[in-house]
Amino acid sequence: MEEAKRTLLKFLPLKDSAVRTFDTLKLGSAKSASFLLPVFPEEKSMDYRYRDKQLGRMSMPTVRLTEPEDVDKSAEKLPKIPKTSLSGLITRTMATVLKSPSDTPTSLEGVSIWVPEPEYKLSAEIGQALFPLEHADPTKAMQAALTQPSQAPFLPTFPGLTSLLASPEVTATARLRVPSLLYEFRPSPDQPNFEPGQMFPSLQIQMRPGHKGAQPIFRKLTLSFQHRIHDVLLPDKATDIRFFRRGSLTLREDHNDKNVQEWAEAVLENIQGGGRLTAPPLRLEIPECVIPGFPTDSQTLRPVNYAFSGIQFRQSVTGNLFGEAISFSAVQAGKFGAKVAALTAHYDGHGDTQLRDEEAVKAFVKRCFDIVDLVNGASMQTVPVGKQLRPRDENSARRARREGAFRERDEEKEGESERAVGVDTGEGEVYVEAEKGQPVDENGRQGSPVEEDDGTQLDDSLGTPESDQESPVESPAASANQ
Repeated sequence: MEEAKRTLLKFLPLKDSAVRTFDTLKLGSAKSASFLLPVFPEEKSMDYRYRDKQLGRMSMPTVRLTEPEDVDKSAEKLPKIPKTSLSGLITRTMATVLKSPSDTPTSLEGVSIWVPEPEYKLSAEIGQALFPLEHADPTKAMQAALTQPSQAPFLPTFPGLTSLLASPEVTATARLRVPSLLYEFRPSPDQPNFEPGQMFPSLQIQMRPGHKGAQPIFRKLTLSFQHRIHDVLLPDKATDIRFFRRGSLTLREDHNDKNVQEWAEAVLENIQGGGRLTAPPLRLEIPECVIPGFPTDSQTLRPVNYAFSGIQFRQSVTGNLFGEAISFSAVQAGKFGAKVAALTAHYDGHGDTQLRDEEAVKAFVKRCFDIVDLVNGASMQTVPVGKQLRPRDENSARRARREGAFRERDEEKEGESERAVGVDTGEGEVYVEAEKGQPVDENGRQGSPVEEDDGTQLDDSLGTPESDQESPVESPAASANQ
């Protein structure tokens, strides 16, 4: 019964509080050249809502590096994108992802079970923004996505991933992190003491396996609010960028919430039982200041019902690229969820947990575009990664032996050709062995020395005098036999 309720909850068209925006390069006259390129991802790499949809990515025609000789070079070429467009796009993106100071909840010093200061996080995911192909015009596709954000997914896959991870610009800072089980919740449709249609923060609980086979531990409970999703479309590149900004509030480690403790005990028993992973619903008291529509300076707690919606298994490798912290995470969900691997850049800002440093945010956005350029170059790499990491040694002993063998073979062929010289007799060609001076026909048969022309010519194909051959007219029987 609980699984049936959870499945129905996934299919319900619940209203999402996330703010969704799009931006792209100012293409100018090149705008007319953009089109939706069909994309055919693996079925399980997409959420169940998009598996039967025909989707495409905004793209531009690729100019040939080499043109055939019969191409009319006077034909109109694709217009170039102004260089100032990228600078303007970076500035607009920075202004979009910056947090407004008026939206910040006040300190929660009076609320004992939650940390006193909420934090704001900014990340950038590399992938492809997709739109339904039913809208042939990319502009109309974006307008439709703004009215129905759930119809425009983001696929965190891109070409050239192997070459990118093998490039010297990427450095790993840690080995595989301890895998995590992320329990996700949705606000229950039944919320007493709230108005119908009230929005609530999303809830996620992280569980981690114990060290060396010990029992799993309750790692963290986090509320997420004020979600802002900003997709930057780059039709002239191999990938797009999704910027994701959110506020987060974490439950204190020394909390004494009875409902959370009972939930953790039930989940621990489920994990150790070895059966199918599941979790019970949770009733949690959350601050009013993180609920949309309530005062940001409120110190009151309100009970909210959360329904369990699914589990994600996540394992990551952390690294550094262009001075920014990155992670490459493998994510597996249930049969309704996506199974993908995502490359994400994380904003640090030297402790700027409130996203107020404009210069640091702008520098982060600029480096994200640099990452896209690196991905674009890796997508055009045709040399296998193995040969990139271990290039051929031009002075290896094996190569020298091979070149020596080829050189000897070529010298032998040249010597054989020099020993045979062609002689033209006027009406036919004979070959004379240079050393002996004997005539040789094409089949290698040797005859008498050529002294003078006595009226008898040699047949090139048979090597016999033409005067000794029977004529077809003089010998009808021979002609009949043929």
